[in-house]
Amino acid sequence: MKKRLYVFGLLLVGICFITGCNIGKKSLVYKGNGFNVTFEVINSVAYKMSNSGKDTVTNNEKSAILGDNFKIGIEEDRDISLKIYNGDFNKYMNNFKDEKEFKKVTYNNINGFQKYYGTRGRYEVYLPVNKDVNLKLNIYSNGKDSLSKVFKSKEVQDILNSIVIKVK
Repeated sequence: MKKRLYVFGLLLVGICFITGCNIGKKSLVYKGNGFNVTFEVINSVAYKMSNSGKDTVTNNEKSAILGDNFKIGIEEDRDISLKIYNGDFNKYMNNFKDEKEFKKVTYNNINGFQKYYGTRGRYEVYLPVNKDVNLKLNIYSNGKDSLSKVFKSKEVQDILNSIVIKVK
């Protein structure tokens, strides 16, 4: 009996290996102006990186990660304030400390901040790339769940915690 289970297990693993079962993670890469951002997502979920304008919400969003109940818009934030503060992200961040739901955050060892932007119905996450640009992620709900529930979900938080930024 044990031998049959062992053979069945090997057969199952072999089939998954040969057919490419959706096990593990895959990388979604955003190629920015002078930097790349990699998001590690679960392979078995149909996440998609889209560069299409029909999938982004604002003209400033260059790309979007699409999930079943959320969308994460990707922007290169080159706010004039960055130049005023000589690229000092902490000084830049202090401009927003009075915003609704402002909070310092850390995703994959990158310190940044989040805030809620009610007019656009989204959470915004700012992470520094270099002195000239910040990565700005706009998190939206697709309407099935509340925005707060979507933003706090394990699914979205896992994506945010997988972020790797590489400056070219």
